[in-house]
Amino acid sequence: IPSVSAISPTVRCRDFPEIIHYPLKWNGKQLLPEINETRGLISEAVQVDSPISSGTLYRVDALKTIGGFNESYFIDFVDHECHLRLRKAGFTLWWEKNAEIFHQLGAIQRMTDSGLWIEHEPFRYYYMARNMTEGHRRIGGLMSMLIFWREISRHIVIIFYEDVLMQLSGKAAHWIQTIDFGYILPAMARLSLPLGETLSKARGVIQAFMDYDWRSLALRYPYVRERTRQAMSMIRPNAGEKYCKSATVRRFMHNSREEWQACLFGRPVMEEISRRSIIEGIADLRRNQDKRRGMVMVSCHFDSFCMGMVLMGMQGIRVNVINTAAIEDLRIHAAVRRFFQHKYKSMEARMHGKMVYHEVDMPFFYRALERGETVALMGDIPGSKSDVYIPFLNSMFKMPVGAWHMALKTNSLLGAFVCVHEGIGKYRVICLPPAEIDPASPLKTLKPVYAFMEAHIRSMPDRWVASDLLPAYTGSA
Repeated sequence: IPSVSAISPTVRCRDFPEIIHYPLKWNGKQLLPEINETRGLISEAVQVDSPISSGTLYRVDALKTIGGFNESYFIDFVDHECHLRLRKAGFTLWWEKNAEIFHQLGAIQRMTDSGLWIEHEPFRYYYMARNMTEGHRRIGGLMSMLIFWREISRHIVIIFYEDVLMQLSGKAAHWIQTIDFGYILPAMARLSLPLGETLSKARGVIQAFMDYDWRSLALRYPYVRERTRQAMSMIRPNAGEKYCKSATVRRFMHNSREEWQACLFGRPVMEEISRRSIIEGIADLRRNQDKRRGMVMVSCHFDSFCMGMVLMGMQGIRVNVINTAAIEDLRIHAAVRRFFQHKYKSMEARMHGKMVYHEVDMPFFYRALERGETVALMGDIPGSKSDVYIPFLNSMFKMPVGAWHMALKTNSLLGAFVCVHEGIGKYRVICLPPAEIDPASPLKTLKPVYAFMEAHIRSMPDRWVASDLLPAYTGSA
């Protein structure tokens, strides 16, 4: 189509994937979001005035017609200024909703009551002020420039006052996490199992009240409680608001118990826990290991998932876990990072395997499978690189298919497991028996895996401690 000059994808915020950086429309005085978030997304391509340039495909001949981008701008408003000249020259720009990219806009991102708050590096504000002042005056006139200056002045004032408040709250969060992860959790692990578990639940109730979660504190925005409540209503839409709120509190209680359990992995009490717990299908797992058949075991952040890995290791299964270096993010409090590092070392000793960051040494897991060992991974993290939609919790979602690829490359079996807390010091590991994969179809292979995990999540939604991820899952059109 000769008039088409550019096609833009859906640009999602990397840290808050439910947030979309919408294309803009020009009303003659200012740029406004083309489609309000409350209206949702529509399936067909939409003609717009100006998307952001990230991920946008341009027709070179159209750009040449208007003289290309204004290179004197260097950065900021260079895309919108060019797009408005394209529109003035009779060209069209389109937003293709079904194409998606994840993008980090700005140096700091945090969620507030009024939406996503973005802060930039100081030098960017110079180019914003210079370029947008000149651009709005030239394209929209004096009134357009004054409207722009009203908005940027408001932004500057908010930055100043919120920065003072964030420094005060940041100091409190620092001491809370230092005491909680550095002293309280380790001390609770030295108590008797009944007392330690009781205190872990009480800690979870306090966390629910405060909307306290180490991920929230790292991102400087308390979001887990509200997203968990949304997830509970998505899983059980007819349950009512009262159920969703109580299930949200229980989710914090189960998460607190899971964190307390992590402090038990290095203690002698694990021998007693192993004797009292049950692993369904352990004979099949041992038989496969004796035959040197690698096993890829998919799980989710449900109930006592790490305890399940440890118990399998203590029962003779050599377990290696695909981990992520995200826990080393410096935005995460140092006491929290040390907590996880100690947890991983204790787990490795019990599993007789390794927890390796996939960003660092993914080939390690292929070698482990080829040796006939087990590789465990979490399957409830949305697959940003996946193009396979899998039925899960009332919809079709883009879910990771790495487990299928690993089994295919190493001729390994593929199964799943969950670990359910049944009482003080007693757990049950439930396995979907590892089986041969369909080498031609990751969908056929993984459908029973996700059906298995969904059945357990539906039975006890509050025990899915990663349920806050559900509202941000990428569903089918």
